[in-house]
Amino acid sequence: QNKRKRKPLRKSVKVLIIIAAVLVGLFLLLAAIISPVAHWYIEKHSKDLCGRVVTMDDLHINLFTGSVEIEGLVALEKNDKDTCLAFDRLFVDMSLWKLLGKTVQLNEITLEKPLVVIVQYPGRFNFTDICEFYKDDDDDDDKESTWVVDLRNISLTGGNAIYRDAAVGSRFDLKQLAVKIPRIYFSTE
Repeated sequence: QNKRKRKPLRKSVKVLIIIAAVLVGLFLLLAAIISPVAHWYIEKHSKDLCGRVVTMDDLHINLFTGSVEIEGLVALEKNDKDTCLAFDRLFVDMSLWKLLGKTVQLNEITLEKPLVVIVQYPGRFNFTDICEFYKDDDDDDDKESTWVVDLRNISLTGGNAIYRDAAVGSRFDLKQLAVKIPRIYFSTE
């Protein structure tokens, strides 16, 4: 009778091991393909996602460490010709487990050589359509959900910003902008 009890137990353990191995294998496969699939999807559907054409040289997403690195991003103006935003590299490192406690903790945000072009037209800016694109029509605020945002080690190097007033014909160029911020912390309470 002891042999009969051991066989179902051994079978159950084998089944659990197989299920665990399949789940780990699927997670590893997802981790391996997420970067190229996300890169392809963002570039192919950028017009639908943000109303602008966006291209990138490379995108790395690490599901194990919670980091994202984007290299060579260029976002075009609405006319699909002129650049409105570009940067050489953006690196963000997030503490994934903190999300379970409703905390968005970014341990590092590094932005290298960004270029931002702001054009002011009478009554609007070149990015007004993006703001309208993301405008939430639903004013139903979730008062019960409290989130904490903790941003650490923020670094911007080699930044350039161009501001142009199309109505007046003025232009301001800010070059070699650099900012280092150790921490920004706020809560929705």
